[in-house]
Amino acid sequence: MTSDQKFFIDSINQKTGNKTSSFSSTSIFIWEDEWKLSVLEGENSYTVFRNDCIESYYFFPQGEESEVISFIKNHLSDENLVFKYLSEKDVLLLEKYFPDQFEIQRDLNSDEYLYSVKDHIALEGKAFANCRNKLRNFSKEHTLRIEEIDPGNFDQAVLVLKDWAKAHENLHLTSYNKLLSNAKYLNADMYLIYMDEKPFSVQCGYSLGNGVFDLCIAQENQNIPGGGYAAKNLLIKTLKDKYDFVNMEEDLGLSGLRIAKSQMAPSSKIEKWLAMKK
Repeated sequence: MTSDQKFFIDSINQKTGNKTSSFSSTSIFIWEDEWKLSVLEGENSYTVFRNDCIESYYFFPQGEESEVISFIKNHLSDENLVFKYLSEKDVLLLEKYFPDQFEIQRDLNSDEYLYSVKDHIALEGKAFANCRNKLRNFSKEHTLRIEEIDPGNFDQAVLVLKDWAKAHENLHLTSYNKLLSNAKYLNADMYLIYMDEKPFSVQCGYSLGNGVFDLCIAQENQNIPGGGYAAKNLLIKTLKDKYDFVNMEEDLGLSGLRIAKSQMAPSSKIEKWLAMKK
């Protein structure tokens, strides 16, 4: 992605009010190599095409409605045409202008989870009992300390992610390294968390606007009960003066991740749909 493309995506998102992680220019930049993403620009619209060995689909076009409709019409002859990351508004547009031409269904795997910073600092009420228990049990055995990632601890942060990736078949390591290496360009907030004074967790993200922080990296080099939530909770406390909500993105269809995110008592979810040409 070029700087001009990034600026163009940001300008369209600003006009449409799209503040989701999936359409963020930063997210597209981070994942473009791993997911083989291509940005397709119109005069006042854009879409993104993913075409890797796993999936092939378009992000639903964003921008001026007439251009969105034109793009869809021009691709109706494509075999296996699929659009992802539709909002409710996008679904209504398809149903209005392309009735009975798409099979539309909820895409639970792509829902984005939003968490209230205020609520996860207070941790009050029954909904947060699981979070309180995790923190309480973890704190009996361990202590955490957080610091911003800088040249002095950058290599330690990279090693944490390498250790995590090694245990997960090098999953996402290319994208994670791209974020760390371009943090200044992306205006990202990056933190290294120490457990018992040893590097333990990397937590990184960036602003989506409207007081929302997109947490796109949250990985630990050890599977310690309660450690994942304790690290996120410490990050949330660190961000409390800058953000009101944390977007922890989609669960990618991983049942364990979906359960963990649900147990963290999200304040809301950004629901997404999938559209496949009939």
